[in-house]
Amino acid sequence: MHSRSLAFAIMLLGLPVIVGCHQQPHVQPLGSDRYGAANETMMRMTFDQQVQNAIVTERTVYPHHFAADSPRLNALGQRQVAVLAAAFRDRPAEGLSRMNLSRGEAPDALYRARVQQVHAALAQHGVEPGRIEIVDEVPGGSGIEAERAADALEMDRSRTTSPSTEVPTMQTTTGDR
Repeated sequence: MHSRSLAFAIMLLGLPVIVGCHQQPHVQPLGSDRYGAANETMMRMTFDQQVQNAIVTERTVYPHHFAADSPRLNALGQRQVAVLAAAFRDRPAEGLSRMNLSRGEAPDALYRARVQQVHAALAQHGVEPGRIEIVDEVPGGSGIEAERAADALEMDRSRTTSPSTEVPTMQTTTGDR
């Protein structure tokens, strides 16, 4: 009987401790504390910089940057051209720079009108007229020949694999038979 009384007394004494420790945590919405707004701004700046770097690397305006069946740039296209214009302005004017305007399925007349629209938008952002050549090529450059790519891949593999874990290579052909 004594042990039951002792267990009951411990439960009664422990109950306020258990109940007192069980409180709902105070959760603040994102950006509501004194550091939240600054953290959110820093994250947005980081992501914006990554997007801008990608735009500059690709140097391409795509059909989805225009209103449907129109030479008029949409909001996304205006941002794309503004980022490219800033990159071209910041770069020394050593001859002609190139950028891509993907034709997609646009007929010749629409494609030419889009080229003119992009030239006009670049000029509005301070890029000297005639400094940019607009072409319809592979985004980010013309790439490299398949044989050079295979050589580079093989060289990379030889640096990163040991003889016991070597990955088998594929044989490539140039199309000549």
